[in-house]
Amino acid sequence: MDWEVTEEEYRADPALNFHKLAQFHRDPKVFKENGYEDESSDAMRFGSAFHAKLLTPDVYEKNVAVFHPPINPKTCEPYGTSTKAYKEVQEAFYQRYDFVISDVEEKTIDRMLNEFYLHPVAPKILAHKKATEYAVKSTIETPLGEIECKGRIDAITAEGIVDIKTTANFDDATGRDRFRYAIYDYKYIVQLAFYRRLLGTDDKCWIIAFEKNSPNRVAVYSIADEVIEKANAVVDAWLYQWQLAEQGTYKSRYDDLIVIDQYEPLRDM
Repeated sequence: MDWEVTEEEYRADPALNFHKLAQFHRDPKVFKENGYEDESSDAMRFGSAFHAKLLTPDVYEKNVAVFHPPINPKTCEPYGTSTKAYKEVQEAFYQRYDFVISDVEEKTIDRMLNEFYLHPVAPKILAHKKATEYAVKSTIETPLGEIECKGRIDAITAEGIVDIKTTANFDDATGRDRFRYAIYDYKYIVQLAFYRRLLGTDDKCWIIAFEKNSPNRVAVYSIADEVIEKANAVVDAWLYQWQLAEQGTYKSRYDDLIVIDQYEPLRDM
């Protein structure tokens, strides 16, 4: 089950990963039209740097370069980001290194880590790590046969499978817990069920979430076993859809009659 591969080899391998499956599930017909987009954004770049410093600090020190703005010798202050001097130094720095974060981002990461170590629960969950950034590839059985799948799991510890998430804020000004909804919106529980199927274990599943904005709070979510079991049924349904598509059946979620049987009048007032 151990799979020693580079990031390039992992991405090139044709096995099905969760992110591709989740994009497919949005709607098979949309997926057929648009194909798979391997996500890449500033938020993901920042998340990758944070994961590295939290889970593999030696990898962070080796691979992540921090860009510090050049200093104007006349004012002894950093050049403005729109100045020619700033842009020239920045361009040269980014060409020299493969993975760059700003000095502001590094300070944010350090604040997030400080809050992590002050949290009463989070450090205990990540203590006694068995594996980090663990790449795994295995087959998952479905009613239509086997599917070769792959995944990269943030951490496996003595406490179980741990998924690390970052978000701008946990809640909004009204106190609404936005991240709790994000857990469902972005299918984080289904993702953990997928990972557990890949590993062939019944390990406990955890989410440790980090807030990027001040006060950089940390939250630990313990996913009940019965919840993962329900998510397993979702994994089965998604994989079944995937196999139907492999056989040429791309069914849209809008192909069947949709019945509106619930109504909340307050939404329209």
